[in-house]
Amino acid sequence: MTFFEPKKARSRRNEIRGEVRRDRPGPVKKLVDQAGSVRGERGMLTLTVAITFAVIASSILMLRPRVVDYRPGQVTTEPVFARVEFDVLDEQRLGQARQRAADAKPRVYRPADDDPFAKLEDDLLASPSRSTGLMQDQLAGDATQKVGLVTVFDANDGAALARLQGFTGERAGQWQRSVRLYVDALRDLGLILLPADAAAEDGRQPIQLESGQIVLAGQRLALPADEATRQEIERRVNGAAFEAFGELLYPKIVAFTSQTLQPTVVPDLAATARVRGEASARVPESAGELVYREGQRLLPRGHRLDESDWQLLRAENDSYRASLGNRVWFERTGLAGLAILLTVAMSAYVLHYRPKIAANPSRAAGLATLLLGCLLIAQLAALGTGSLVLLALGPIFLAGITLSVAYDGRFALGIGGLLALLVTLALGQGVGFFLVACAGLLPACLMPGEVRTRSRLIEVGGTVGIIAGAAALVAGLARMEPLSYLLASSAWAALAGFGAGGLVLCVLPFIERAFRITTGLTLLEYLDHPLLRRLAMEAPGTYNHSLQVATISEEAAKAINADGLLCRVACYYHDVGKLRKPEYFIENQRANEAAGGNDPVPRVGGENPHLSLNPSMSLLVITGHVKDGLAMAREWGLPRAFLPFIEQHHGTTLVEYFYREAVQQQQRRLEAAGDGPLEPDVAEGDYRYPGPRPRSRETAIVMIADTCESACRAMADPTPTRLESRVSDLVQKRLLDGQFDECPITMGELEIVKRSIIKSLVGIYHGRVPYPEDKPTAVTPAATMIGVRPSVPSTAVG
Repeated sequence: MTFFEPKKARSRRNEIRGEVRRDRPGPVKKLVDQAGSVRGERGMLTLTVAITFAVIASSILMLRPRVVDYRPGQVTTEPVFARVEFDVLDEQRLGQARQRAADAKPRVYRPADDDPFAKLEDDLLASPSRSTGLMQDQLAGDATQKVGLVTVFDANDGAALARLQGFTGERAGQWQRSVRLYVDALRDLGLILLPADAAAEDGRQPIQLESGQIVLAGQRLALPADEATRQEIERRVNGAAFEAFGELLYPKIVAFTSQTLQPTVVPDLAATARVRGEASARVPESAGELVYREGQRLLPRGHRLDESDWQLLRAENDSYRASLGNRVWFERTGLAGLAILLTVAMSAYVLHYRPKIAANPSRAAGLATLLLGCLLIAQLAALGTGSLVLLALGPIFLAGITLSVAYDGRFALGIGGLLALLVTLALGQGVGFFLVACAGLLPACLMPGEVRTRSRLIEVGGTVGIIAGAAALVAGLARMEPLSYLLASSAWAALAGFGAGGLVLCVLPFIERAFRITTGLTLLEYLDHPLLRRLAMEAPGTYNHSLQVATISEEAAKAINADGLLCRVACYYHDVGKLRKPEYFIENQRANEAAGGNDPVPRVGGENPHLSLNPSMSLLVITGHVKDGLAMAREWGLPRAFLPFIEQHHGTTLVEYFYREAVQQQQRRLEAAGDGPLEPDVAEGDYRYPGPRPRSRETAIVMIADTCESACRAMADPTPTRLESRVSDLVQKRLLDGQFDECPITMGELEIVKRSIIKSLVGIYHGRVPYPEDKPTAVTPAATMIGVRPSVPSTAVG
């Protein structure tokens, strides 16, 4: 125990720890070193992205002074007073003033389409002929023979009937002159007769004729006429009727006129709307302005705001901002400084946890665009009267889920938290809003993980909505908001979470393209692909090898928390380049039984392709499957995430079989030439794969799994002990060869990967009890192996 250690030993140990701490780079130095690693043209482009982000974020924050503290539906906790004298346009008051101006204009009337006096004239002219043959006793009751003027006759009007009937024949001209004299006199009276509905709508208001003449209520009459109106018409036409028809007939003429005369004018709706619209437009906006004095109370305590109250507060805020003059630049400078500080914080966080983004300007631009878009949506929502909770929290949750899918939960949580802080500053909200945003960000960033099903994003959105709604409810209770507004805010917060999850699901393909990622949903689509089916038909051995490597790699990746699904699906396509020349690879060849299986490389049918080639040419064919695989992957539109596996699964390893073959051929030529025991000068570097070496944990795992599966398949007796020894040797060989120098895999993770691969291979190459045969045969250990044991190491054929 340390307590019983000698003082000298403890001092030496503390001294060593101090030296380690001094040599260990601090966080600032480490950050500076990482920033220094991003150099050249890409570094300048990334720096440009960061500066552009700061400038645009500052511009968005400049809109903050226009944000009103209260929202419609909220209740004021304190009285609101005017900070400066201002006037505000009351739309309702202006509308009322304009309506009054429009209503003051009389309705416009135009002449009736059918002249009522002409119709009266026709009826009167035809009355004598219509009364011919009508007897006095037929005037009583409702006789059907009573037409025209006769309709106003009764049983006591026999003399008048006889007089009317006398205006036929030679006296017809006298009757016509009397009728025309009477109608002309009526026209000269200037009677204004309105339809009953129009007169009732106008009431006692004046009207305007199409000619521009204003007619007062006392100068017009309404038809059909009531008793009082008929008496007024009879009074006005009485004199003209007496002069034209004499004492005996004029009462009947007057009565008939009052009963049959039609309206002389009708409403002109288009002209009325035009006149009233012009009158309304002439009312100035000043008629709706209200002036508030400095210190005047605008809203009392406990007042529930509506739309008009919000407009009043916005007008007061704009007037106050205008009164500040040059002092507004102090605030703008502060907002710009906050934007720059948060930009620096985001840049440092990205540089520390995701340096690849800093080294890739396109990814940096995509991240900046996502954050600025979310900030802009939230800021624009605050300028209006819409739900601040929905349109401010929703983009924050959307960014959190998107970054979690594109990168990882820790990175998404850090950037999402800084975005939530930036949005809180932009909207001028308090701690409660920030805590609600952080509460929703936690599940939004930590839950997505590996998205393999669509329902996963729906579950994430639902969880975010529930937590955000509960957080908004608690925050509202702490602020003592009214119940209705509190419940509405909680519902909007929950909807923001649900909407963010659904929106990410809809735009997931665009997210993958923007951030150059491949999600589990896309990977699962490539489990069944035409290129994979072609591989199974044309290169069945390679296809079977790929399936085995995929299974082994997935389990090994899971053991160290790497992307197991990516390893699995990418392994299906890592050797797809062998489709160009499948017969040159050992796993696609059948042993030549006729030759006793003694060929160095098993062949299909006839001559072995490699027997007619030099080792250098065979090397080009074998290593060419990497370049061919990249070309085919791009040709078939495979995800970019597959390309590193195709390119790096061999790294820069040595193609041992053909290297040794070249060495042996050169040795034989030297011996044949009698040059003695000279050493061959075949360069080992000429017989290596072009690389690059693995640059991620996943590609390193696939390299190990690919090598171990091929080598163990060639073992004659793959017992667990021999499999463990073989895998350990291969991993150690790749490690000493420097194949893992460029990937972030650790020694501890290599050990875990090795044990996982051994476990998988033992499960694959387990022994089996032979089936009984009719004739007993000797069973050798080699009878239990899977496949045919080739005579060439797997490294010789890729």
